[in-house]
Amino acid sequence: MKQQAIFDKVAVHLFTQGVQSLIMKGSHESSCAYRGAEGKTCAIGCLISNSAYRVGMDSSEGISISGVIHKYGSILPDFITKNCGLLNALQSVHDTSTNWYTASEMRRVLCMVAEHFNLNTQILKSRECQQFGGQT
Repeated sequence: MKQQAIFDKVAVHLFTQGVQSLIMKGSHESSCAYRGAEGKTCAIGCLISNSAYRVGMDSSEGISISGVIHKYGSILPDFITKNCGLLNALQSVHDTSTNWYTASEMRRVLCMVAEHFNLNTQILKSRECQQFGGQT
């Protein structure tokens, strides 16, 4: 998968899902997760197949994409291990709670990522990227 395809897939995923992927860490604290509650996945989690996913990816030692690549790279697809910079930026978009306030804010930060990596932003004008979770 090339960088443009990664960006497009993640952008549509974030808008379609409409919320962060979170798991509880303790009784009152939540944390972003590759695989979260109610089947949610983060910006990177949506790229990791169920067969390649390991629970340890959501542990405190492996939460960053670089940490996951270091520990689980042998079972991840090449497009993940070869695009750490882009994936790190997309993970940051997912993990920053203020990006989820409005669809326009999410679109704005994704445009910044696209610009940094010289990617096309057409997907952000598509019907799938106009609102969060299909809600107006």
